[in-house]
Amino acid sequence: MASEVEIVNRGLLAIGANAVLNLTENSIAAVAANRIYADVRDAVLSAHTWNFAIKRAILAPSGTEPLFEWSYKLPLPADFIRIVPSYYLEKLNGPHKEEGGYIFADTNAFYLKYVCRETNVNLYSPLFKETLGARIGAELAIILSNDKNMEAKQLKIYGEKLKEARFVDAVQDTPEDVEADEWIMARA
Repeated sequence: MASEVEIVNRGLLAIGANAVLNLTENSIAAVAANRIYADVRDAVLSAHTWNFAIKRAILAPSGTEPLFEWSYKLPLPADFIRIVPSYYLEKLNGPHKEEGGYIFADTNAFYLKYVCRETNVNLYSPLFKETLGARIGAELAIILSNDKNMEAKQLKIYGEKLKEARFVDAVQDTPEDVEADEWIMARA
């Protein structure tokens, strides 16, 4: 079973720092890791449409009408990170805008596919864990060692791991069919 501590320790060991037993211990590494973990996790989650972090919801109006431009104001789920683009849902929902924790639209039922703030590390793919650990290592490199070269090296490793993890995650899906619209047909 994976844990947040194991992911953090992957990053710490990569920069030559000592591992921690938990994120609440009284060490500089644990305190720093505890402060950045959630934000870094969310940043890495937002970098791709990770299969383990995709959820679906049907949003209902908030009860407060928008001041102008749109007919409905629909609150986003509490664990929302970002919308997963979908040709099918774009056609179903019509035009919309994400603003300040809401979807503004002219439909009173908005079908949402989104990347969620997944906190259960046991759902993370092995490559996501490696990627998150590398990003944490890059963030902690400057905090713990004040070594910009180490930070740059870790950011490069993070980029390589992210590329591999995104590729492997993406090829596990069947590609979405896209209908030819007027724009595509005009080019034919």
